[in-house]
Amino acid sequence: NLDKFRNAKIAWSTCCLPKTGGGLGLRSFAAWNKVLLLRFVWLLFSGRKSLWVTWHSHYHLHGKNLWALSETNHQSWAWKQILKLRHLALRFCKGVLNSGLKISFWYDVWTPLGQLLQYFGPTGPIALRIPLLASVADACSLTGWRLPSPQSQEALTLQIHLTTIPLPSLTLNDDFYEWRVEDSTVTTFSSATTWQALRPREEEKHWVDCLALGNLNPPVQLFRDWNELLSWIRISSNLSSSILRRLATHATIFHLWKQRNNAYHNSCCSCDLENDL
Repeated sequence: NLDKFRNAKIAWSTCCLPKTGGGLGLRSFAAWNKVLLLRFVWLLFSGRKSLWVTWHSHYHLHGKNLWALSETNHQSWAWKQILKLRHLALRFCKGVLNSGLKISFWYDVWTPLGQLLQYFGPTGPIALRIPLLASVADACSLTGWRLPSPQSQEALTLQIHLTTIPLPSLTLNDDFYEWRVEDSTVTTFSSATTWQALRPREEEKHWVDCLALGNLNPPVQLFRDWNELLSWIRISSNLSSSILRRLATHATIFHLWKQRNNAYHNSCCSCDLENDL
């Protein structure tokens, strides 16, 4: 029964959509928590000197690459939650190649192809004859890249890209990482830009401008279709309050929807409909 307030009439996921997508612009705590946890992933790659980074680098990483770690039973719950978000962090954490000693050839994202281990699959190290734990510097010499002739389209695409970038050199600075969100490079983690990239979205609704409270200027004749109603809502007028126009429209549509569903699903009418109106 629609008159009984037992269940939510609108899903919480819909309420958390942006207003332009038909939601209320509320922040989903589940999605926001992921954004805040991604900051810890970034701290491990940023090279920032802190007690938290030093402790986890010593007790959890042991000099290994974060992307290559596996979950174990003795790890803490908080650390496991960080490991579960690595697939999201790969979208933003990009390696900048200089010497090639720090960036992993297979695990880090240092080409437009993404993580090469995902791009080639588990047989990639065998196909390219590059060890799984090799750095980018291990895959090249002073004269060129140590790669066999391409035997697949993926290998050909990689080698074409490698011809467009300079070889890593020990004379250059150390490799480092950047946090890139939607083609904009930032040197530090930004929760605001990361949230905008991860928040749930839907396509913009054409009727979104009618949800804001507007004017009330009753038409001379009845509405014949929705277009006429929307046009009346959008009309600017100095003759009446800008709030009452859309308040009246919202209330009318709600009570019509409520009456229709009660009649269709419950075979009854809302007894207090006239009093409510």
